[in-house]
Amino acid sequence: KENISVPPKQVRESNRGDCEANTHSKADSSSSDLTKGTSKEKMTTSERLEIDFHALFKQNKLGSLKVTDLKTYLTVHGLSRSGKKAALIERVKHHIANPEN
Repeated sequence: KENISVPPKQVRESNRGDCEANTHSKADSSSSDLTKGTSKEKMTTSERLEIDFHALFKQNKLGSLKVTDLKTYLTVHGLSRSGKKAALIERVKHHIANPEN
């Protein structure tokens, strides 16, 4: 192996350029990640009302819903919104299975 020495000034300048390039790419990617996450998560109440709760109930997939979706269903049907996700799911299941209550 040959040892190639580079003067210190050149090393510093080349490293500085790499750091600046990396800083910009990180900032750009993090801001785009934030935008992606928020636009995907925001759903209006009317969109939540379009969820087919009965089909999800039949497929035993109510657990795939978010707590906000479950609470929207419960609010529309005049049921209590309190409790953990499991309790909300049970309340929705009970209401769908026994619509007269």
